[in-house]
Amino acid sequence: LAGFRPERALFFDLETTGLPRGSCGTGEADAWKRRSRVAAAGTPLAFLIGALRIGDRGVVDVHQFLLRQQPDETAQLTDFCRLLDDVDYLVSFNGRSFDRNILADRMVRNRISPDRILSLPHLDLLHPSARLYREAFGGSSLSVLERRVLGVARPDTEISGAEVPERWTRYLHTGDPRFLYAVLDHNVLDLLSLLTLGGHLAHSLRAPGLCLAEPSMLAGAARLLLQRGEQARGEALLRRLSSGSSHDEIVYAAIAHLAEHLRKTGRHDEALPLWHRMMEERGALDPRPWRASAIALERQLQSPKQALELVGRFIELADSSRSLAPVAASEVQDFADRRARLERRLGRLNPKPKNAA
Repeated sequence: LAGFRPERALFFDLETTGLPRGSCGTGEADAWKRRSRVAAAGTPLAFLIGALRIGDRGVVDVHQFLLRQQPDETAQLTDFCRLLDDVDYLVSFNGRSFDRNILADRMVRNRISPDRILSLPHLDLLHPSARLYREAFGGSSLSVLERRVLGVARPDTEISGAEVPERWTRYLHTGDPRFLYAVLDHNVLDLLSLLTLGGHLAHSLRAPGLCLAEPSMLAGAARLLLQRGEQARGEALLRRLSSGSSHDEIVYAAIAHLAEHLRKTGRHDEALPLWHRMMEERGALDPRPWRASAIALERQLQSPKQALELVGRFIELADSSRSLAPVAASEVQDFADRRARLERRLGRLNPKPKNAA
């Protein structure tokens, strides 16, 4: 989403046959197999490829490539590939792991090179959407995002995605194109929502404080910003979140993420107070801040004695809390081994003086 230029992207979405299912009735499933001539491997057909470009003056151009019957597939894919020549990247929703791979597979089967669709940079909006909204909404499907983020209300005639394969099966069985009208509309609405979502996500990362209402969304935005190298903005969001009460799960997670980021960027002295906040909140129930602090004190801050004291405190706390919420024995053993090693190191650094003869 960094430098997102929607006019240089191809937004695309597939409607596929799926695999034959019993919900169609045995006879119709057999007819589907015969008339579509699906390969033995059972790869789904992209019977409808929807694509969207932003043209001059913001006009949206929608292209739909409908597979009327299996022998048309080469022509369908060839026409779609022409759209790939004039774009800088692809935009989809779950397309990196599904739509793109289906198209690439069908291209190979039709002796068309898949290199272009596989090499173009691909922005899959599922992943940033999940990072921002999954925790707040309990899901991040396109339908959830339409209702709760984009303000999209689909018409009553809208069909579900589960109905789409059966519609094409019935079209093949009867030759009646009316079975496909709702599918075509469904595909167009998916494309328009994809475009709207892309703009919304880009705007949300430019101004997260204005666009994102809940702490979990801000935490997700901070992680995305750090992931794409905007350290100052990502840190600022995490510091804002971590100023709250550490009793809050989201605040605690923000503190942990900020401390880990500071560790990775070599600022161990800044991370230490954050780890101490985590220790005070969870005690020995979360060994992560104890381990990270001990390692930083020993290796980066050259304070093995403080590291040894910290390890000893963890072991004492773990032993005292076992009756309430047991700490994993493997964790306690790990800290016991670390204590023994630190004691040996300090013994070498501060050997006892020999008794006088």
